[in-house]
Amino acid sequence: MDADNPGDGQHIYQDESIVTNSSHSEPALPQNADDPPAQGRDDRATPLAVLLAAITFCLFARVLRQSFVDWDDPLHVLDNPYLHPVNASHLAHFWTHAYCRLYVPVAYMLFSGLAAVGKLNAPIVDNTNWALSCSPVAFHAASLVFHIVNALLVYALMLRIVKNSWAALAGALLFALHPMQVEAVAWISELRGMLSATLALGAVNLYYRAILTSAGQSRTLRRMPYTAALVLFTLALLSKPAVVALPLAIWAMDRWIFGQRAADSLRRLAPWAVVCAPIALLTSRLQPMPLGTAAPFWQRPFDALDAIGFYAVKFVCPVRLATDYGRTPHFVATHPICIAYVAIPVAIALIVWRTRGTHQVCVAATLVSVAMLLPVIGLTPFYFQIMSTVADRYVYLAMLGPAIIAAYLLAAKPCAKTGLPFALWILLLALGASYQVRAWDNCETLYRNAILSNPETFLMRYNYGNVLNREGRYGEALEQYRAAFERKPDYAEAYSGAGNALVQMGRTSEARGMYIKALRIAPHYDVALHNLAVVNDTLSLPPGSTKH
Repeated sequence: MDADNPGDGQHIYQDESIVTNSSHSEPALPQNADDPPAQGRDDRATPLAVLLAAITFCLFARVLRQSFVDWDDPLHVLDNPYLHPVNASHLAHFWTHAYCRLYVPVAYMLFSGLAAVGKLNAPIVDNTNWALSCSPVAFHAASLVFHIVNALLVYALMLRIVKNSWAALAGALLFALHPMQVEAVAWISELRGMLSATLALGAVNLYYRAILTSAGQSRTLRRMPYTAALVLFTLALLSKPAVVALPLAIWAMDRWIFGQRAADSLRRLAPWAVVCAPIALLTSRLQPMPLGTAAPFWQRPFDALDAIGFYAVKFVCPVRLATDYGRTPHFVATHPICIAYVAIPVAIALIVWRTRGTHQVCVAATLVSVAMLLPVIGLTPFYFQIMSTVADRYVYLAMLGPAIIAAYLLAAKPCAKTGLPFALWILLLALGASYQVRAWDNCETLYRNAILSNPETFLMRYNYGNVLNREGRYGEALEQYRAAFERKPDYAEAYSGAGNALVQMGRTSEARGMYIKALRIAPHYDVALHNLAVVNDTLSLPPGSTKH
């Protein structure tokens, strides 16, 4: 099952004014930008960047030893027919067709290259089975490199905001080390999001290089980074379309961080919106919600507020992180506790509004985070909502908002009273992230952690049952299958899995009953039909007994 649709966000701060010439019909870029305030070069910036990269690498290096997991990795890599073998026709297929309800050809170009490398560097286990002979190391290494690059790009953005290398480092560390970032880095299937984030962050850096450039450069030289930024943004959309909200985040930064005129900002971002439109339309058509699963229109604002409140709580206290929170629209509508989560973003909005006069950077940062979450908080239905509206990977680029606020506040009051508590918090976050990385070691650790974090998850229990069944731990597998269909009585796959475990335990008659229950829910479930026929044959029942 495809489990996707993340977002992205960006930002920056500088106090020089920019004069633009609006007489041109093309996107307005500054004609006579004031030179930045004279200041000495910060000799600490480069060493701190190296420190940031080293800390990020050390914390996430464990992913290099981790395996594929069967949480979508087979769908996108191991069982992807267009990755084995990698050839010209298969590469062309990704550009001419959608795969798994998403049109992300740039991401699958990356997957193709890594699949070829993984095949070359892997020990030959079975010449007839590509999946068994593909190494996950290349995929995990790429994800780790992207995360380090993203941390450095955020650091560069923070330097534009605060002109203070230590405060910029603090903001970048918050972005890089928060435990909620682990899912995006450790999950091979989310390499699409990591690539998209790198391209998006690169686009934002180039965008601000274009509009904040010195007046000494020619218009052609200033337009080159703007054009490159637009190209990178387009590639980011073709890697993961949830970055569609990036222009809105940039507009918020232009207005409340850089003090740009609204009309000038809109003219510059108009081509970005034009690029977004067809990709957003295509994505919505490729990912229709299953009939009857989309929340009614009146409920969607409450789902969105609940999602933002949930993320705010997890940001402050990132414990019990899971791959499946089970926070569906139905959950929000039927659990009164969600009212408290809905109140949290309302309270945040009131605080931000009351401080807008003195802390406009915080206003912009809040809007950046919200903007980058817009595609995945339930205002518009997306496929993963059948399991949960919220997921850790959706906040990867939205974490830029808190990073901006942290850097800004620490730069405003650079003293031990603020720096030491923040350093302690970063240390605690790093410890939490280190623990969370371990959960992705293999399928068993992943699903066991998910169940500990959310005991009500039927999907993770079913997946864990499959892992236990493959390992020959049939009694434990049966417990997980039963727990799955107790939580979701219409889950045909769980009944079928229980039947498989019972067959292996020699309890064939009980297994037959499980297959029959599965087929009552899904009459055309081929696996259960086949297994029921085999069981009936084993029990020497007449052919008509296969009818349930």
